[in-house]
Amino acid sequence: MNIVKDIFVEEPVITDCYPCFFENMTIKAITLDEIMKIPDGELKQSENYIQEFQTKVLKDIKQSFSQNQNNLQEIYECINESPHQKLWQMLVKQSLEQLDFTIAEKALLKLEDYMSLKIIKRI
Repeated sequence: MNIVKDIFVEEPVITDCYPCFFENMTIKAITLDEIMKIPDGELKQSENYIQEFQTKVLKDIKQSFSQNQNNLQEIYECINESPHQKLWQMLVKQSLEQLDFTIAEKALLKLEDYMSLKIIKRI
């Protein structure tokens, strides 16, 4: 499976799944071959036939959060280069956990979440 952003192709993922849903920088794929092997009526919900794959940007930002906990400004700049609502939400959450209200305000402005911005201004 290849994920393409603009004209750049991310590293391919080897899988036997079929993509069925893409949302918030996550791809959900289903193993249709395994499901087709099961006779009718014997499909169990407990077995995992759906797999999730994250885009490279999402993986990188999550890794940055775990490694660079003190430098949210660098993470803000990285997210600003390839903006997505999910990334801004993650940045808001991380910056509020670290009590960095300036980064939280900037990220909330990018999200256009003015109600949350008002709450942060009051703090």
